[in-house]
Amino acid sequence: MGSVLFLYPEVSKKSLAQEYIDKYIRNTLKFTKIEAKPFKTPSSGDAVFKKKKETDAILKLIDSKDLLILFDEKGETLSSREFAGKINNQAARLVFIIGGPYGFDSLLYERAWKKISLSSLTFNSEVASVVASEQIFRIHSINAGHPYHND
Repeated sequence: MGSVLFLYPEVSKKSLAQEYIDKYIRNTLKFTKIEAKPFKTPSSGDAVFKKKKETDAILKLIDSKDLLILFDEKGETLSSREFAGKINNQAARLVFIIGGPYGFDSLLYERAWKKISLSSLTFNSEVASVVASEQIFRIHSINAGHPYHND
């Protein structure tokens, strides 16, 4: 399995959300090489401008060979086991991305390998980042046969 990169909108370093993200990233290291990188979200400008700036920041962090997985409310709904099956045995680097407050620019949608919904509910980017980091740990624990996940 290839390595993993998790990209998410920057949260306060002292926030509970960041503590949980860090915890799940550390736990995922038991199963695969993973790096988490927050990206800045612009504080001014309209939605189109903000999505473009976030996309520019994301594109600087990824490679053309990476498999991009966007966590998006319009994405495919999967169980954790189904999600684990989709990423199992992928040799390329998997890049999991949480969008900013306005979602993703069309360029990232076009570049995405998969679009996955975390829930039919809408979450702010901090909550979505915590849930996504836990799911990244969970799917890797499933693929490793670790008992963290139980059906």
